[in-house]
Amino acid sequence: MAISMPLYAVIDVGCIECGESSGLVGVFTDRKIADMVADDCIKIQRLNWRGEHMFYVWKIGSVDSIGYIPDYVRKCLGDPIYSRRYDEDDE
Repeated sequence: MAISMPLYAVIDVGCIECGESSGLVGVFTDRKIADMVADDCIKIQRLNWRGEHMFYVWKIGSVDSIGYIPDYVRKCLGDPIYSRRYDEDDE
Protein backbone atom coordinates (compact mmCIF):
# COMPACT_ATOMS: atom_id res chain seq x y z
CA MET A 1 0.00 0.00 0.00
CA ALA A 2 1.42 3.35 -1.00
CA ILE A 3 1.47 6.04 1.65
CA SER A 4 0.50 9.65 1.03
CA MET A 5 3.70 11.11 2.44
CA PRO A 6 7.12 9.49 2.57
CA LEU A 7 8.42 8.23 5.88
CA TYR A 8 12.07 8.10 6.89
CA ALA A 9 13.40 5.37 9.15
CA VAL A 10 16.58 5.89 11.15
CA ILE A 11 18.31 2.52 11.45
CA ASP A 12 21.14 1.62 13.82
CA VAL A 13 23.24 -1.14 12.28
CA GLY A 14 25.21 -2.71 15.12
CA CYS A 15 28.65 -4.28 15.17
CA ILE A 16 28.78 -7.83 13.81
CA GLU A 17 32.31 -8.38 15.17
CA CYS A 18 31.46 -7.68 18.81
CA GLY A 19 27.79 -8.67 18.80
CA GLU A 20 26.22 -5.23 19.25
CA SER A 21 22.60 -5.40 18.15
CA SER A 22 20.90 -3.40 15.40
CA GLY A 23 17.60 -1.62 15.75
CA LEU A 24 15.09 0.91 14.59
CA VAL A 25 15.83 4.28 16.16
CA GLY A 26 12.67 5.99 14.88
CA VAL A 27 10.39 6.81 11.96
CA PHE A 28 9.89 10.41 10.86
CA THR A 29 7.84 12.34 8.31
CA ASP A 30 10.56 14.95 7.77
CA ARG A 31 13.87 13.92 6.15
CA LYS A 32 15.75 16.79 7.81
CA ILE A 33 14.66 15.65 11.27
CA ALA A 34 15.61 12.04 10.46
CA ASP A 35 19.06 13.22 9.31
CA MET A 36 19.51 15.27 12.50
CA VAL A 37 18.55 12.28 14.67
CA ALA A 38 21.01 10.05 12.79
CA ASP A 39 23.75 12.67 13.20
CA ASP A 40 23.00 12.94 16.93
CA CYS A 41 23.20 9.15 17.25
CA ILE A 42 26.61 9.19 15.58
CA LYS A 43 27.85 11.84 18.04
CA ILE A 44 26.51 9.89 21.03
CA GLN A 45 28.08 6.69 19.68
CA ARG A 46 31.47 8.38 19.46
CA LEU A 47 31.22 9.60 23.08
CA ASN A 48 30.28 6.19 24.45
CA TRP A 49 32.03 3.71 22.19
CA ARG A 50 30.42 0.28 22.27
CA GLY A 51 31.13 -1.53 19.05
CA GLU A 52 31.10 -0.13 15.57
CA HIS A 53 27.60 1.18 14.76
CA MET A 54 26.44 2.78 11.53
CA PHE A 55 23.33 4.95 11.34
CA TYR A 56 21.32 5.17 8.15
CA VAL A 57 18.20 7.01 7.02
CA TRP A 58 16.01 4.95 4.69
CA LYS A 59 13.04 6.34 2.81
CA ILE A 60 9.89 4.25 3.18
CA GLY A 61 7.63 4.62 0.15
CA SER A 62 5.01 2.06 1.05
CA VAL A 63 3.87 -0.11 3.93
CA ASP A 64 2.91 -3.79 4.08
CA SER A 65 5.36 -4.45 1.25
CA ILE A 66 8.91 -5.59 0.67
CA GLY A 67 10.97 -2.65 -0.48
CA TYR A 68 14.38 -4.23 -1.00
CA ILE A 69 15.44 -7.69 -2.02
CA PRO A 70 19.20 -8.23 -2.41
CA ASP A 71 20.42 -9.49 -5.79
CA TYR A 72 21.87 -12.66 -4.25
CA VAL A 73 18.41 -13.58 -2.95
CA ARG A 74 16.87 -12.99 -6.37
CA LYS A 75 19.52 -15.23 -7.96
CA CYS A 76 18.90 -18.01 -5.45
CA LEU A 77 15.12 -17.93 -5.36
CA GLY A 78 14.10 -16.31 -8.64
CA ASP A 79 11.33 -13.79 -9.30
CA PRO A 80 8.72 -13.29 -8.07
CA ILE A 81 10.28 -14.03 -4.70
CA TYR A 82 7.33 -13.94 -2.39
CA SER A 83 4.21 -15.70 -3.54
CA ARG A 84 2.87 -15.75 0.02
CA ARG A 85 0.41 -12.99 0.76
CA TYR A 86 1.16 -11.22 4.02
CA ASP A 87 -2.43 -10.23 4.59
CA GLU A 88 -3.58 -13.85 4.80
CA ASP A 89 -4.06 -15.41 8.21
CA ASP A 90 -1.61 -18.15 9.07
CA GLU A 91 -3.35 -21.47 9.31
